[in-house]
Amino acid sequence: MLTITVANVSGQTLNGPLRLVIANLSPTAKVSIANASGKTAAGEPYFDLTGYVDAAFAPGATGLVNATVTGGGPNIFTYSLRVEQQVTTILPLSVNITSPATLLTVGSTPQPCRGPFPTPPRKSPSTACRSPTTAARSRPA
Repeated sequence: MLTITVANVSGQTLNGPLRLVIANLSPTAKVSIANASGKTAAGEPYFDLTGYVDAAFAPGATGLVNATVTGGGPNIFTYSLRVEQQVTTILPLSVNITSPATLLTVGSTPQPCRGPFPTPPRKSPSTACRSPTTAARSRPA
């Protein structure tokens, strides 16, 4: 177990989310970090610091991170550390209904729909899709 103290010594508040990157871990063929939150694009293990430090990491504040090093045994290993601000990318959600073309599922009940549907969707989707019961009740007697 490797216990790492993360401290803000900059004199400025660091705004998160932040992550602690374990870089230059060597020898990589013999040691690795078992409990990392993930890996950077370069393959370096990192810990998401959200649970360890506040989102606004104040000057003088500290947090502890316990890293589990595996495969080290009696081997000597080296590493370096850096703290990065995580970039959170929110991708737009896109949904394509491909089959069946005339069926919409709400909950677990299939509902027949008439189309084509405009883009963007109508403000009142109830005019486009009706349950068979509603459609039957709305027919003239």
